[in-house]
Amino acid sequence: MTMNTLWFLYTVALFAIALISCSLSLAVWMATRRRDCLVSASGFILYAMELSLIFFDEYARSKYEYPQSFDLPLTHPWESALLSVLFTGALWIWMLMRLHKDLGWRNVGIPIALYAVAAFTLVPKEGMSSTLQQWAYWIVRDLTVIGSLGYALWCYRHTDSEAERLDLARSKRFYRLACVLAACIALEDTFMILIYRPPEDVAFVTQFLWHMSERNISENLLMVACAVQLLRKNQQVLSMYFSHPPVGAPAAPAPVDVPRADASADAGDEGGTGASVGRKIIESVSAGGKEMIAGELESRMMLYSDARGLSARERDVLRELLHGKDTQNIASALTISPGTVKAHLHRIYRKADVSSRDELLRDFWSS
Repeated sequence: MTMNTLWFLYTVALFAIALISCSLSLAVWMATRRRDCLVSASGFILYAMELSLIFFDEYARSKYEYPQSFDLPLTHPWESALLSVLFTGALWIWMLMRLHKDLGWRNVGIPIALYAVAAFTLVPKEGMSSTLQQWAYWIVRDLTVIGSLGYALWCYRHTDSEAERLDLARSKRFYRLACVLAACIALEDTFMILIYRPPEDVAFVTQFLWHMSERNISENLLMVACAVQLLRKNQQVLSMYFSHPPVGAPAAPAPVDVPRADASADAGDEGGTGASVGRKIIESVSAGGKEMIAGELESRMMLYSDARGLSARERDVLRELLHGKDTQNIASALTISPGTVKAHLHRIYRKADVSSRDELLRDFWSS
């Protein structure tokens, strides 16, 4: 099998992973109307488009002879810069959604605009290209990814919401992997562009590096890791929707009701401190973020209910509890008596192997 064939199969495999991830994210979006799924689908299709530029240049043999020098410009500088800005923007927006942050102009527009200025300024183009500029162009993208991960860590450590911290803690293993791969991306770009100079008389090395130009294996691995993580999550959501198909059109996000000011005075299971744990994560986001939170809560609530064997009515009680309601407000919302709500809650506690609302909500957010 020739070098060209191996790189061809490698690129096709990356295409397939990106397109499958995009398709599954769109399927979940159509079922749940969760905007984070739409953003993740956009990210994967943009990454596939970036790969297509490299793939086209290799097929047409129009790539510059990079192995000896990175002084030459990119083959498609403006297209590369535009796709990089759009992809990085999608990644940043998804990160904000995962952190339950406001999607306003300050959080979204300004960071993306700053990166766009840097990308279009530094992109190696005809009449303006050098090895240092080539490295600067790619390292700015790498540092943007690393900065996004650093921002996620900062939010995790500084959040006042225990529920949000438990929610983010579920992704610790993937986060560590992403940090390692992001660091490898920057190191690979630095080594390949600034440090390594291959021998000129070894045809195998020259051909290998010709294919490596404008690629980053560590970045490809990070994309695959993100795809696997997303596939696992979306597969669970779709399985839940097949088990509990919605009736009619997709429901609008449930309103977020904040319990009355004296709710904390309720004793024990009457809606005390446990309810505050559940509502802190909802109160920490803006109106724009609540739509995504509502969809995510519904999906996770159904998965949690199936895992604990909750009945349909117990799921209804759990849903209201997750929106921060106390016993009286749950009873009013479901048109049942407070005593019936308490009975359902105690059955939920038994099935979840907990003894209070606080423990139930901790179990829910950490599951």
